[in-house]
Amino acid sequence: DNLTSLYSKERISGVGASIGLDRLIAALDALGCKAAQDNSKHIAIVCQDGEKAGIYQGIAMRFRERAIPCEVFFDANKVSKQYMSAEKKAIRWVLLPSDCTEPFTLRDLKERRNIEGLTFNDILAIVR
Repeated sequence: DNLTSLYSKERISGVGASIGLDRLIAALDALGCKAAQDNSKHIAIVCQDGEKAGIYQGIAMRFRERAIPCEVFFDANKVSKQYMSAEKKAIRWVLLPSDCTEPFTLRDLKERRNIEGLTFNDILAIVR
């Protein structure tokens, strides 16, 4: 109880349930279902300025509306740390929004190279 108080100033009681994640994964394996997710078609947006978080979310929404999962980093850490975080999640593509308008720079973490001067539609064609 009050687990949310670790992340909030308010004391909030909690209610929950569990489905037994280990058992669910074992059942999926027994059925031959693919448990691993292919994140190569996911994209992450680097946070270069914490005050532009709303703009980053707007860009992410444009990807999501086109069925491309998109994650937004919220901490303006070093870009290399954000790359490492994306790599841990097996996310191949990272958008560097700079001033939040086109043209954008796209980082291919698999190939370790930047692709510069891209429009949003260019990025869609690459990521798909």
